[in-house]
Amino acid sequence: MHYDPTDPSPPFYLSPKIQLTEVPGKDLGVIAREGIAKDEVIECCPTILLKYDKALRWSWLKRFYKAAVVTIFDDYLWWWRAKKNALLLGYGNLYNHSDAWNAVAYRKAGRKYIFVATRAIEPGEEITVHYGHIPFMFSPAEKSDS
Repeated sequence: MHYDPTDPSPPFYLSPKIQLTEVPGKDLGVIAREGIAKDEVIECCPTILLKYDKALRWSWLKRFYKAAVVTIFDDYLWWWRAKKNALLLGYGNLYNHSDAWNAVAYRKAGRKYIFVATRAIEPGEEITVHYGHIPFMFSPAEKSDS
């Protein structure tokens, strides 16, 4: 499937060309089983939005939120917008970081993140994103759920 940047809410999708595997030195990662073309959609995954509510009245609930969400999932939360984070489903949280990334993630409407190849990816090559790259932060024109 070719990426259409004008589509505000692409369908959920997981490319049959990828697989989850153990990556030496990185634990789990996603690799290409077959060649992936530049601008090809790798995955469009759903998200669960998490919001820390300062109005939580019970101290045990606040402690639980901080312990469960912040501590356990901290390395797996993606920025959504002010005071909200997203926990990506599918393989979304398993794409590893690289300074020489070959894919990028865009936030889309319908609580979706879409991963797109930025160059051709060879079979057996790990699919990586740059956790701080500008497209990762999204353009203001992108529509999204609140």
